[in-house]
Amino acid sequence: MFQLEMLPACEGDCLVLSWGDPAAPFRILIDAGRDSTANAVQAYVERHGRPMNMFELFIITHIDRDHIEGAVKLLRDERFRPLVKEVWFNDRGDLNYAPPASEFEEFGALDGERLTTLIAKHKLAANVAFAPAPVAVQGEQLRSVELEGGMVLTILSPDQSQLANL
Repeated sequence: MFQLEMLPACEGDCLVLSWGDPAAPFRILIDAGRDSTANAVQAYVERHGRPMNMFELFIITHIDRDHIEGAVKLLRDERFRPLVKEVWFNDRGDLNYAPPASEFEEFGALDGERLTTLIAKHKLAANVAFAPAPVAVQGEQLRSVELEGGMVLTILSPDQSQLANL
């Protein structure tokens, strides 16, 4: 079995990738949309019985608010955190950020810092296959990680220069 589900995420993204035995699938949660998307994720979790380590990975791809706000809300929830085995998120460390005035969406850099703090505070496993480096392509070398159940993820982006530009 291999299934990709899109949860309602307003203008953002929130995907659940499932594979393996349909009776006990492995899952990855990719992004969590806006703040309100956390409710859709919680409803999904309830429909599937809230098993411990329900998600092999929770991947937050980048800090646009429509990808990260829901992640912050979810990881603040003490009932949700045990459902996640590991988080992949490239934090930036200390960040002095003052959002520019713009008609366009502001990046969620402050949410990135909030997420970094939550991961550290609750000692969530993070970027284990890549430590001590970030989740990134190494030069011309694409990196692959095999998860339990046989799922292989290949990192296509970012590379070190893209992370430096961010």
